Amino acid sequence: MNQQNQPLSEGDKRKLESEIAKNEAEKKKLDLEAKEVEKRLGQRWCSPTVLAKWLVGGIVTAILITAWITTQFKPVLSRKLDILNLDSRIKLLEIEFAAKEIEAQNSALTENLAEAEERAKALRADFERLQAEYEALAQNQAVQPDKRTEFAELSKKTQKEVKSLDVDIQKLQKTRRQVDLRAKTIRPIDQRFQPIPVERDS
Repeated sequence: MNQQNQPLSEGDKRKLESEIAKNEAEKKKLDLEAKEVEKRLGQRWCSPTVLAKWLVGGIVTAILITAWITTQFKPVLSRKLDILNLDSRIKLLEIEFAAKEIEAQNSALTENLAEAEERAKALRADFERLQAEYEALAQNQAVQPDKRTEFAELSKKTQKEVKSLDVDIQKLQKTRRQVDLRAKTIRPIDQRFQPIPVERDS
C-alpha cells in the first residue's frame, strides 16, 4: 500500500515509457500484418468465381475436342479417346492441385490471422493494465498535482489505444470469417469433379 502512494522513481518511469514504446511497436507490426492479410485476400486469381470459370472452361474444351475427334477420326477413335481421357484426367488433377494449394494458403492465412488476433488481444490486455495503473496514479493524492494531470492524460491515451485495438481485433475476426467462407466455397468445387476412368483395350 505504501509503495503505491510513493511517487514513481525515474527507473519506474523509464520502465513504463519503454513498455509503452514496446506496445506501440507491436501495434504497428499488427497493423502491417493486417494490411498484408487484406492484400492477400484481395488477390483475384484465387477467387471461387475464377476457379469455377477455369473448371467450366476446361470441361467445355474437353467436350468440344471429344466431339471433333469422334466425327473426324473414326478409324482411330479408340486411341484418340484414350489420349483425350488422359488429358481430361491431367486437367482435372491440375485443377484439384490448384484447389488444394488455395486450401493450404487459406489454412496458413487462418493460422496467421488467429496468431495476430491473439497478439492483439494480449496487447489490448497490456494497454488495459497500463490504463488502470495510470488512472490509479492520477487519483493518488501522494503524487504531485502536475504529475497526476500527466498520468490522467496517459490514462486517456492508453484508453484510446484499447479502443483502437478493439477495432483491429474485430477486423481480424471479420477477415477470418471471410477466409473460412472462401474455403467452404472452394471445397465443394473440388469434390464435384472426379477423374474419368480410362478403359483399356482387351
